[in-house]
Amino acid sequence: TGARILCAAAGVVYGLSPSYELTLSNSSWEQAQALCKAEGGHLAVISSAEELAEITALAEEAGAKFVWIGLHREAGELKWVTGESVDFYAWGSGEPSVTDSDGTPEDYVLLWHTDSGWIYNDCRNDPAAAYPSVYGGKLAYACEYDSE
Repeated sequence: TGARILCAAAGVVYGLSPSYELTLSNSSWEQAQALCKAEGGHLAVISSAEELAEITALAEEAGAKFVWIGLHREAGELKWVTGESVDFYAWGSGEPSVTDSDGTPEDYVLLWHTDSGWIYNDCRNDPAAAYPSVYGGKLAYACEYDSE
């Protein structure tokens, strides 16, 4: 089990805004999405700088350096898990790179805390298994729960 931090979106009015839950876990992207779905949500969709700031604040509180979000590649196209169209992206320099340095496909997107702040980085499905010394204990996933 991971550390869990729950936060209602800033400015919630009558439950209309989504809420986010961040769990510190060495899960793969696919595992993280399944865990969010099992709880009635999905990996977070980030559609604004404000939503990015809210999720990264949760990550910093939990001590996470990497956070899975709901952006992934299907048939060569980046798509959000909800299918919604979003125009806000905070890619790091040289990203998305599509493949890792060893040729492994990078079909999943995480937030990565760098010296210059939080950026989007495409990544393999299970980086904690491939690079435990880098990702172990520093990886989290952000679930989003939409209001009914």
